[in-house]
Amino acid sequence: MTYTMTLVFAAVLAATLALKLWLGARQIRYVGARAGAVPAAFAASIGLDDHRRAARYTIAKQGMALGQALLGAAAFVALTWLGGLQWLYDQLGAWGLRGLPFDIGMVACVLLGLGLLDLPLDWVQRFGIEQRFGFNRMTQRMFFADAAKSMLVGALLGLPLLAVVLALMRVAGPYWWLGAWLFWAGFITTKTRRGFERVYDLTERVIPAAVLGQPTPSVEARW
Repeated sequence: MTYTMTLVFAAVLAATLALKLWLGARQIRYVGARAGAVPAAFAASIGLDDHRRAARYTIAKQGMALGQALLGAAAFVALTWLGGLQWLYDQLGAWGLRGLPFDIGMVACVLLGLGLLDLPLDWVQRFGIEQRFGFNRMTQRMFFADAAKSMLVGALLGLPLLAVVLALMRVAGPYWWLGAWLFWAGFITTKTRRGFERVYDLTERVIPAAVLGQPTPSVEARW
């Protein structure tokens, strides 16, 4: 059974990675093949040099995305089949962590490791691609300061949420996911969208103050 599941996971991972690489390479070829001429619909407003620059920027960004996909797959393999999670499990156990602190430590260490793994790629994208095309307005000092602040804020907000969810998994039985979803829905909500991406924020910063200030209806009023 374990061997079969390993083969299934390997097949899904390989298929997902292959699809991402194929789609990315297809987009690069498509953009590159059309970089030599401005589409007729935009010929009156965009010059050829700007069009070629936009094509080079798109190709560079897509190439970075392909690199991130490969690195993500490598990180997954390292954590699972190469024993990264088992090694982390042994280390935390050797430090004497048990129960909920052990669970929090496992998840937090994995997330921290993945975040540090992404940091060099973020740097290359900012100072290798964005700066080369004139889009970067950030200094090296600002970049690393923002990264440190993001990790700190993520820890201050994320660790308590993580502790609640892991505690629910321990005490709420098979329906722990429902309690976790209700807790999550009460703590944050959707602020806006960027294309297909949802942007979340704290509920009290999204819902208007006039709505939040309304008194809670009594049981009789609800019915």
